[in-house]
Formats: sequence, C-alpha cells, structure tokens
Amino acid sequence: MKRTFINLLFMLFIIPMDTEAKIWRVNNNTDVVSDFTSLSDAMLAYASGDTIHLEPSLVGYTVTDNFFFTANRFVTIIGNGYLFATTTDNPLDPDIRKSMISPTAYAKIGVNADIKFIGICFAGMVTLKKISGPKYVSNVSFESCLFIGGIEYSDGAVAGADQIDGLHFSKNNFFSMVSINLTANPANLLYNFTVENNIFYYSFIIDPVPTNHDVIIIRNNIFKTDCTCYQAYWANNIFTSITPPAVSGFDGGTLKNNLFACPTFVTNASTSVNNQFDINMSAVFISNPGDSPDNVYVLAPGSVAIGAGVPNGLDPVDCGAYGGPNPYKPNGMPAIPSISELNVPPSVMEGNNIHIGVKSVSNN
Repeated sequence: MKRTFINLLFMLFIIPMDTEAKIWRVNNNTDVVSDFTSLSDAMLAYASGDTIHLEPSLVGYTVTDNFFFTANRFVTIIGNGYLFATTTDNPLDPDIRKSMISPTAYAKIGVNADIKFIGICFAGMVTLKKISGPKYVSNVSFESCLFIGGIEYSDGAVAGADQIDGLHFSKNNFFSMVSINLTANPANLLYNFTVENNIFYYSFIIDPVPTNHDVIIIRNNIFKTDCTCYQAYWANNIFTSITPPAVSGFDGGTLKNNLFACPTFVTNASTSVNNQFDINMSAVFISNPGDSPDNVYVLAPGSVAIGAGVPNGLDPVDCGAYGGPNPYKPNGMPAIPSISELNVPPSVMEGNNIHIGVKSVSNN
C-alpha cells in the first residue's frame, strides 16, 4: 500500500525557545491525532511564547469571530507553505493541501497584536484591526505567507489616533493589494515597519505616512504594479512594470540601487542614487521557472540584478526578492522539514523486516 501525505509537517523538528514554551499541533484531517482539530481552541489554550503548528488540509481553518485575539500573549503560528502543485502552477488549486486560514461568511480575518505567521495561506482579506488601548497594531509579523485577499489597515469605529508599532512583511507572496491608510491625525504614528523580500502582484499603498515615524524600510522586493509610500527607504527593489510609478509615490524618500523596467521618470524623492531604468526584464529573470510560479523571479545567470544592490559591507547584494541576507524561499515553505511522501507495504511476512519509505522536503 502506498500512502501519500502531501505537506504534512514533520514534527520532530524542535524550535529553540524557552523551556516553558509548548508546541501545539492543530489538524482537522480525519483519523489524525493532534492536540486540536480547531484553531479557535488552540488560540484559547496557548500560553505566551507557545507555537501552533497548523498542519495542512483541504479544509481551511477558522477562528472565533474571524479575529486572532491574543490578549498580550505572543504566539507563532506556523504552516507549511502553499505552492506545492505537481500538475498545476495554480496556488489556489482546491486539491492542494495547504495550511490555510479562511474567514467565515465572507468576512475579513482580523489581526491586532503579538502574533507571527509563517508559511500560512490567507484565503480572505486580512485586516489589521484597530481596537481599544494605547497601541492599536503592534508586534505583528508575516513571513513566507500567501495573501489571496490582500491586507489592509482598518481603523474601524474606534476614535483616536491610528498607531502601528511593529509590523513586518518578509518573504510573502501578495496576490491582492496591500492598503494601509493612517489618515491625517497629527497623533498618528508608524514605527518599526519593514517590508523585505516580498513579491507584490498588485498595488502596494501606504498613504498617508504620518509625521511620527522612524525609518520605513522597503528592500529587496518585486513590484509588478503601482506602489506608494512616502518618506521611506527604497533599496534593491525591482519594478517590473513599463508604466512609470506616480511622481508622488516616493515623496521625501530615498531611492537606492533599484531596477525599473520603465524609462527614467520624475520623482519627488529626496535622494535618488544608483538606480537603473529601462531594464529588459526578460533578461533579468530565468526563462524556465519550473512548476512553482514564484520561481519566475529567480535571477538569470548574468542578470543585471546580480550584485546591483546596496552592498552589505564589502559583500555584493542582488536586487529582487531572492537577494539580500534573508532571501525569498519558493513555495512559502519555512525552514522546517515536511513529509512529502510515506510508503508503507500492505503486509509483511512474519520474521521479515518491514521497509518504510519516507520523503521530506525543506527550505533550509
């Protein structure tokens, strides 16, 4: 008998953390033994510093009221990625098992504070929700995730300043737009905001940027369409559209060592150095990416993007999502081994050895 378990998390991997922290397994597949079948139950049970392994399924996981309520208890939720098709390059293929979080009743998935997602597929819009308290969005990270419905900042009905302190996007794949609107309140703030090694298929809009902010780092990304973020540090990015960005998109910011498919354009950036324009993108990326759609942004041999970024000390740095010290990983797979296939014979003669075959993959 041959049993194939696509993308089951290999649970023997131990994540270094405090000895008090615990790893919880969540799996809603039938005939699988785990700590929980419901992500909502795991969210109620975990303690600060714990990790929740959200194991892949054909059925998406939901949370109560479509909101990740952490109550000052930091948690990491780890899935196993999303682009594991063998017969199709469609990451939304319903027959592909993935660690997917889905909203109920066409709602949005609410996130507020003290949480990190790794290797998760978000099937609906993620909204950074504003709730009561001195900080409205804080200590939130998304790494190696797929956003099908995009992500937004929503101030809801709560009066007062819009405040984000600690928001990080790293190695994600955005199949829909990113929109963060902090309105025009002088008390607004945007601190500890980084955007690195992501692929954006649709708009990336951070507008307006409040007066109260520190350095906004936007580095080593792929942008396929329009983007706006004032007073930011833009470095080592690749802009693949032949349409020039809006003149105001980089207002007051710094543009360093970026590649643009469009001709030279007027910008209101405060600093613009070592950027290259009118780049033929067909020569930048590999021509045969294989069966994973995010591989189309792997740099081709001899690509102009190789070593074109802002150097890291004396070390050259490539432009694009696959460059820099923390490059994009295909398939959204985190650095955790996953079982891809398990072969068990249907029977064995008494006294004979049983031969079990296990295949695993990882992005280490």
